[in-house]
Amino acid sequence: MYAKSAISVLTLAFLLFAGGMFSAAHAEIPAIERAALIALYNSTEGDNWTDNSGWKDGDLAEDGFAMSGTEGTWHGISLNTAGTTVEGIHLGQNNLDGTIPASLGNLANLKQLYLFSNGLTGNIPAELGNLSNLEQLYLSDNQINGGIPPELGNLANLIDLFLYLNDLDGSIPPELGNLTNLRQLQVYNNQLTGSIPSEIGNLSNLKRLGLKDNHLSNDIPSELENLASLESLSLYNNQFTGSLPPELGNLSNLESLSLRGNKLTGNIPTSLTYLTSLTSADIGYNALYTDDETLRNFLDEKDPDWKDTQTVAPEHVSLTYLSDTSLQVNWTPISYTAGSGGYHVMYSETPGGPYTLFGQTANKSISYLDVTGLDPKTAYYFVVQTQTDPHTLNQNTVLSEHSEETIGATRIIRGDVYWDGKISLADTLSALQILIGIHPPTSINAMADVNGDGEIGLPEALFALRVCLDFIYVDEDTKDTLQAVTDCMALAMEESTKDAESVEKMTGLTALMGLAKTQEAAGGGVAAFIDYLLNDLEFPCGDVARQAPLSTTIIVFTFTGEPVCNNVTGTIKVTPELSEGTLSYNVEYINVQTEGCLIDGNATTTMSIEGTQVTATHTFDQMSMCGDDFDGTVTVVYDIVTGEVISVSTEQNAYTVEGCDATMDLVISYNSEDGINGTATIEMDGETYEIEMNNIKIDQTCGLPMSGSMTMDGIVLDFSNTSCNNPVVTVTMEGQTFNLNLETGEIT
Repeated sequence: MYAKSAISVLTLAFLLFAGGMFSAAHAEIPAIERAALIALYNSTEGDNWTDNSGWKDGDLAEDGFAMSGTEGTWHGISLNTAGTTVEGIHLGQNNLDGTIPASLGNLANLKQLYLFSNGLTGNIPAELGNLSNLEQLYLSDNQINGGIPPELGNLANLIDLFLYLNDLDGSIPPELGNLTNLRQLQVYNNQLTGSIPSEIGNLSNLKRLGLKDNHLSNDIPSELENLASLESLSLYNNQFTGSLPPELGNLSNLESLSLRGNKLTGNIPTSLTYLTSLTSADIGYNALYTDDETLRNFLDEKDPDWKDTQTVAPEHVSLTYLSDTSLQVNWTPISYTAGSGGYHVMYSETPGGPYTLFGQTANKSISYLDVTGLDPKTAYYFVVQTQTDPHTLNQNTVLSEHSEETIGATRIIRGDVYWDGKISLADTLSALQILIGIHPPTSINAMADVNGDGEIGLPEALFALRVCLDFIYVDEDTKDTLQAVTDCMALAMEESTKDAESVEKMTGLTALMGLAKTQEAAGGGVAAFIDYLLNDLEFPCGDVARQAPLSTTIIVFTFTGEPVCNNVTGTIKVTPELSEGTLSYNVEYINVQTEGCLIDGNATTTMSIEGTQVTATHTFDQMSMCGDDFDGTVTVVYDIVTGEVISVSTEQNAYTVEGCDATMDLVISYNSEDGINGTATIEMDGETYEIEMNNIKIDQTCGLPMSGSMTMDGIVLDFSNTSCNNPVVTVTMEGQTFNLNLETGEIT
């Protein structure tokens, strides 16, 4: 009885087992899933796989693969319990070569796709975004290229996304921020560019974020603070810039932080001390710093040598006066001098920039640079920036922040302790700071010494204070120079005004001779010019003829005192010449009398005509005009129809004027409406003065300016209120404004 029952039980068990075997053998996955598996085999050279057992074993179906229903026995393929759908592909490290077929997107119930450590190439198919049940996607350690498909953001159940060690490029799709179940996002060692999308901050379950060894750039987004579960943040060897977001201090579960080898700059936020779970950090080879002792101790514990490789701005930047056009910029070199690089020295004429790069030192051990070619008597604002060139531990060029701005001037003013080219309360404050020891004397312009004791202190502070409170102080030498230069310039401008009037009279003669009209009508040739003068020109002032012998090109104008020509008398000989296509004239004035003025001598004249406006340039050599000898070049603009002079400009070298012991180089223009404008260089008593004139008019009664202004080496003389009855000029110099009487020297 017992034996019979045992046999029955064994029989039943055998039948059940056999029935199960029969059922599993005949269960089938959908044809579309079988086709996807076969496509994977074919597109990745399945015959050469390290292990392809089961795929083509036993009887083969018409498609050349093992019979339908055997897919669960194919190497690397796992099905559900019923054997009716594919749930896993585990073909990592199996010598797959080729591309991932888009048809894998038809495996609707796939949970694991492991294709890591093979030789896969091509793009990640966007169709993988259809795998709504996928939990693990391992495509790392291949040669896959192209971008990360945004469609992967549809994988709502994805837990692990491993794409590292490939050739992926483009940006990180913001759609990955939809993967709220993601625990690991590892896309390091690719060619990714652009920013970290702020949407990554939506991954509240993320534990590990690996983005190292890419080309990612711009700021680290503050939204990463929302990654409340994050334990590891790896961003090193990218191109991130800007400062660290303080919000990183909210990552209370963070254990590992790696930011090495970027271009991060600025003060490290003290909030990093809130990372109580942090066990290791690597933030070297950036441009980061901190002045907070607590934070420094915290970082030293996590990353002992972090501060030894930071490209920070140099400290103790100062200036040394070299000349009126050069300054030396000095600083203390930074501790990280290894590798190539240097210091950028930049300057601006306005505080805060924008700055112009002057130059860079040859390395980071150098402590100064001479800046040349600056404008004289000008205040400059300097900053210094450190640069470290790319090297094996950081492929980026790393630039520090700017150093603190330092001011200096290419001029030395007594009392200008702050060294900004003027006297202000800043000088009083700086002098007092030196006096009480806040600043060492070497840190501020020591050449601002007022009383000649070689020190900066109370006398300089009081001097600057007196200036600011309008207690005028001008030394006798400066006052005498102002008077002398002003007197010389007044004489020169009076003389120039007379010269301009003389040139106007000479220009009237040119207009009477019709040279411009003849040049315009003749078209530029010498023969045509002479022919027009002799045959077509109407000359009501006397006679015009060719000088004997008739083969010469000299035309003689004889003025016979005709009333219609302002009673001009005398002779003018004109010789036209053509040189390189330009017609010019050698003009000889012989005892010419016009409006009470005698003109005698030689000039070379060229003319250009535009509309009715003639521009005539005369070059004189010992020309006598209205009782004065004249050398140099004069350009006259006049109307061809009316003969009215529009402007007179002159350029004279080594010019002297009676009553002034100086020589001048003048480049000025004059007309009756705007007065005199231009520049002058005066050599007087071994000194050189550069002068700019603006709209100056001279009162011929006393020879003093009665309008306009003159700037001399930074000193402004305003003649707006000057007259013969009030010989006073308003002077602005070194932050002071006062009135100087040009006759008595009195200052008010």
